[in-house]
Amino acid sequence: MARKAVFEKDYIINRSLDFIKEKGIDSLSVRELSNYIGCSTQPLFRLYNNMDLYKKDLKKRLSEQYNDISDKMITKNNYLLTTSYAYAMYAKKENMMFKALFLSDLSDNKLLKMNKNSIKYVVDEYKISEERAKAALRDVAIYTHGLATQLCLKNINLSDKDLFYLINTCIKRNIRI
Repeated sequence: MARKAVFEKDYIINRSLDFIKEKGIDSLSVRELSNYIGCSTQPLFRLYNNMDLYKKDLKKRLSEQYNDISDKMITKNNYLLTTSYAYAMYAKKENMMFKALFLSDLSDNKLLKMNKNSIKYVVDEYKISEERAKAALRDVAIYTHGLATQLCLKNINLSDKDLFYLINTCIKRNIRI
């Protein structure tokens, strides 16, 4: 009797990322993923009792991947610009992953979630009030998300230099430098 392959959650999630990168989040289903992996749907249902648990693990891994990529681009002394640019570049370079993380039902609207550190970085860098920093973070995030979405969907084509310029100009207008 042939031995059954044993799949672990990490393997399933890693193969899910491969699937998304190749075929997109809109094509992802238990049946499509199991065909892609080369197994029945049973291992997926054995590991995940419901899709919410699977999506939680998938979203966590997508977020970790995004953070690994963006953290290499973000600097504290130019936080607003580098954070915004990293976000837009991720959309441009990893459009399928961006769509999965920020434009699908996996999204948790973290675009506008500000933490104390991000506000402090903007206050310190631009010497503005906390209120103005929050408004600038919000407005630049919305602008950058629009650019990123258009890049992700390939509705616009911008060079890296032009993208940097547009985001920097938006920041200057919002901060009024």
